[in-house]
Amino acid sequence: MSSNAFRLITLGRLALLSPSGVEDAELGKRRRKLALLAVLARAGRPLERDYLIEMFWGDQDEERARHSLSDALSHLRRVLGPDSITARRTNVSLGGGAKLRVDALELERAAAAKDARRVTELYGGPFLDFIHVDGSASFEQWVSREREHFHSLFVRAAASHCLALARAREWDACAALATRWLDAVPLSSDAALQLLHALEAPGTRDANARALAAFRQLESRLDREYEATPDRDVERLAAVIAARLAGGPAPVHDAATGAPAGSEIQRMEAARTEMPRAETPRTETSAAPPQTAASPTRHGKRRIAIWGSLAAMVVGVAATLGSFALRGDEMRPSSRPAIAIIAIRNLTGDSSTSWLSAGLPQMIVADLSRSSAVDVVDPSRVEQV
Repeated sequence: MSSNAFRLITLGRLALLSPSGVEDAELGKRRRKLALLAVLARAGRPLERDYLIEMFWGDQDEERARHSLSDALSHLRRVLGPDSITARRTNVSLGGGAKLRVDALELERAAAAKDARRVTELYGGPFLDFIHVDGSASFEQWVSREREHFHSLFVRAAASHCLALARAREWDACAALATRWLDAVPLSSDAALQLLHALEAPGTRDANARALAAFRQLESRLDREYEATPDRDVERLAAVIAARLAGGPAPVHDAATGAPAGSEIQRMEAARTEMPRAETPRTETSAAPPQTAASPTRHGKRRIAIWGSLAAMVVGVAATLGSFALRGDEMRPSSRPAIAIIAIRNLTGDSSTSWLSAGLPQMIVADLSRSSAVDVVDPSRVEQV
């Protein structure tokens, strides 16, 4: 398409921009005519006059409705050019001389080419957002289908491009895109996890504080708009971040992705390059407590070794408990082994490791919960038993 083409914006708002980028103010006030242009552009083929009349002027008598359609087509020709609209006796279509670019069509082509970055750039919001035609069920049905179609293309592209940004350690861009993704799908645990991991990735106290603040905002929104709570995995990650803020050491970051070790970003990256995991779940990542970037002192090494041994013992003992102590629980019968994670009590009195009491069990539960080979019971339920 040449640079002297008009541009129709349909994602997030409805507007027609001139080749110089100036919005047509007159058509901006006549949104039904712009919606008609969007329908013609999206169809890519001739549409029957009666179909368009019913969609946009079905509440008028036939003679007046046909006049309204003709008037709208004439107005579009005056703006786009005399060859932009082809109107025959029974059907209407965009003409071969129409120099018109449409953001929605560009997004669809980018999605077909698997260009996730371009898709996320083009998606400005819902298709024909806040555009309604009074009394037209056919328009509402059409726009709803199209809106869902472009929304799903954006969500898939956001998930893919977020991972690419994380691999490149472009954390600010990843967080910005994850925010848009989560805004489009507030109940998505994947979007929430990507956002929190991108915010916490720098490993600083301020980064963890921003991540925890984002979780609180999500928690408030879900309660207010959906009467729901964040997904269990999201709550567990927030608990780990809160534990760090309470005095825990900075997280260890994976050398390949730059993401916190054991994080969702690291797991997603591993899924792209590794063979499927064996049925037996791995617990090494969760059992090992995070370490600071600096080399620990001799006393610190001994303390970490003690905690690591304790965590391994917790998993071993809990696995035994899970096989029989929870048989009377309300869980449904399952052929999978049950692993119960019990609470950890800090007997050393050392405040520098106090965060492990809450954080380590949650990290173990979060890691094991991702395996379909076992049933995991968190500490709160074990306490009830």
